Amino acid sequence: MNGKDNEYEFVKNLNNKKIKSLNPLLNSLLKYLFPYESEDSIIKCWLSYYPQKTDILIKVNSQIKRISLKIGSKNSVHVEPVKEFINFLAENNVSKESIVEYLKYHYADGTIDESGIQRTAVVEL
Repeated sequence: MNGKDNEYEFVKNLNNKKIKSLNPLLNSLLKYLFPYESEDSIIKCWLSYYPQKTDILIKVNSQIKRISLKIGSKNSVHVEPVKEFINFLAENNVSKESIVEYLKYHYADGTIDESGIQRTAVVEL
């Protein structure tokens, strides 16, 4: 099975189903993602057609969660530009203050754009 097949399987197994009708693993996942929704709620699930980290979207009532699916047998590290992560945070309504604090931590040079003269070493944090 490749990544696209995996995405289609998730959509097929979730779309237009009730939370209570899912297998135990998917049921547990949906309860985690939508803790305040009824088990009788109908799930809507579809593929993301945009070039972004999100592979599928899951909607229960008025809440939508964007999900990135991975498939494979080995651990990996996914690296992307910090700007993409900041855009993701902003799109998901993370406060500007939180984003600024994250950038200060990320660059560790007293700035939000890596323009500082001296970077704080990890042992100093």
